[in-house]
Amino acid sequence: MDPWVVIATVSAAVAALAALGALIVAWKTLQEGRDTITELKKLQTAAKAETEAAKETTEAARQTTRALHIILAEARLTREIDALRGVAGQLASFIALMRGVVNNQAGWHEFHDARAVLASQIAAVAPVQLPHVARLADPSTDPRIDNSSDQEQARVEIRKAIEAAAARLTDVAKQPIDLGAQGG
Repeated sequence: MDPWVVIATVSAAVAALAALGALIVAWKTLQEGRDTITELKKLQTAAKAETEAAKETTEAARQTTRALHIILAEARLTREIDALRGVAGQLASFIALMRGVVNNQAGWHEFHDARAVLASQIAAVAPVQLPHVARLADPSTDPRIDNSSDQEQARVEIRKAIEAAAARLTDVAKQPIDLGAQGG
């Protein structure tokens, strides 16, 4: 046998073994790639589930925040209405004392005290503008001067302020709150 044939045969056998080894490595790499793809698909599914859960949680938090804003608005408007009703009651007492001073049925001390209380109640509802009521509560107001027009305007003004606050409260109370996103 020719030595070159032996060398060629051995070389061909070595090349075939190397190709077989490369094929085995490629097969193993393919298997690992498939396993990796399977795991990545599982992770993708889990990530989608987490994303959906996060969306639901975010929506629930948004609805809860909205409900809290509505509750706070209702509480603020209720306090405003109560304060305006207090001003209205004090205004009625103050107007009666003004008439009492004119008719000598009430003293100046009671009148000044009632005016101070009215002024403090007006300050308590500061965001609400009550210029006619404030004019009556002004220290320069003299009950002996005919100010029946101011009194009537003040009555109308406080009534309208109460009605406006009550209308805003009604509007807030009509706003729908969807708490179904919270799951119970």
